Amino acid sequence: MLGRVVFVNGPPASGKTTVVRAFQALRHQRRDETWLLVQLDTFSAMAPHGVALSDEQRDACVTVMTDALTTLLAGPLDVLVELVVRDDDAVRAIARDLRAAAEDAGREETWLTLRASERVRDERNRARGSTSSIEVHARLDEDFVGLGEVVDTEALDAGMCASHLSALLDQA
Repeated sequence: MLGRVVFVNGPPASGKTTVVRAFQALRHQRRDETWLLVQLDTFSAMAPHGVALSDEQRDACVTVMTDALTTLLAGPLDVLVELVVRDDDAVRAIARDLRAAAEDAGREETWLTLRASERVRDERNRARGSTSSIEVHARLDEDFVGLGEVVDTEALDAGMCASHLSALLDQA
């Protein structure tokens, strides 16, 4: 049996990691399912604290992530892909490549877009010690592309968002 693929998309500090971790726990508890998480942020976190990857380095990381996802999708694994999709050519190309990998593997994809106000995202960033500025978030809001079902993480806690995603999968 082919596994499933869920893309969880949203601006920084919208709650993506918190929601996918809650979803992993929920599905494991209720259905004994194991969902693997692929995050582009994994590569950014490998750089020294506060050092941004160059465009060339980021592109190399995206290639590795796409290759890894393609390999994971070839097997019977359930995969969560966490990413930020903005409305610019480079980022649209990433989403297109990841979607093509899912399609090539014969996977039906589910997309969930998480949103929260700029104020809430700024508070979350401060709480985790992030140096992201409000200006960066404002720019992301202007560029952001919402795909699939949109869920407001300001209105719903992580458990409720995870339950919503679980229900979306059960309907598919």
